[in-house]
Amino acid sequence: MTETAQVALITALSTFCASLLGIIFTLIITIINKNKDLKIERMKIFEGNRFDAYSELYQYIRNVRLNYDYESEFDRQFLEDLNSSSYKSINKKSGYYSSDIRKLLMTLDCEKGAVEFKDQFTDESILINRDMYLKICNEIYNKIEKIFKEWKK
Repeated sequence: MTETAQVALITALSTFCASLLGIIFTLIITIINKNKDLKIERMKIFEGNRFDAYSELYQYIRNVRLNYDYESEFDRQFLEDLNSSSYKSINKKSGYYSSDIRKLLMTLDCEKGAVEFKDQFTDESILINRDMYLKICNEIYNKIEKIFKEWKK
C-alpha cells in the first residue's frame, strides 16, 4: 500500500471514529437532558397537586371554623364533619401535607373512632370535646397559613 493510501485510510478511520464519538456524546447528553426534563415535570405536577391539596384542606378547615354551630350537639357535628366527602378527600391527599398537619389529621381520625365508640369508655373526660376540636382546627389553619406565606417568598 502506498503512503498516500495509508494516509487516506488513517484519515478516513479518524473521521469515522470522531463522528461516532460525536454521535455517542450527543445521545448521552440527550438522555441526561430528557431525565432532567422528566424530573422537572414530575416536580411541577407534584407541586401542583400539593397546592391543590393544601387549598382543599384550607377551604375545609375554614368552613369548619366559620360554620361551627355552638348550639348543636358536639358529637353529631364532629362526626358529620369527619364523615363528610370533603374530609375523606382531604385524607386521600394526606401525603402532600407536612408531618405536623398529618399528625393533627391523624389525631382527628383517632378521636373520631373514640367518639363513635364512646359507650365503651369509662372515662369520657379523655374524649375530644368542642374546645379541643376547634383548637386542632385552628392549629391546622395556622400551619396552612404559614406554608402559604413560605410559598409566596
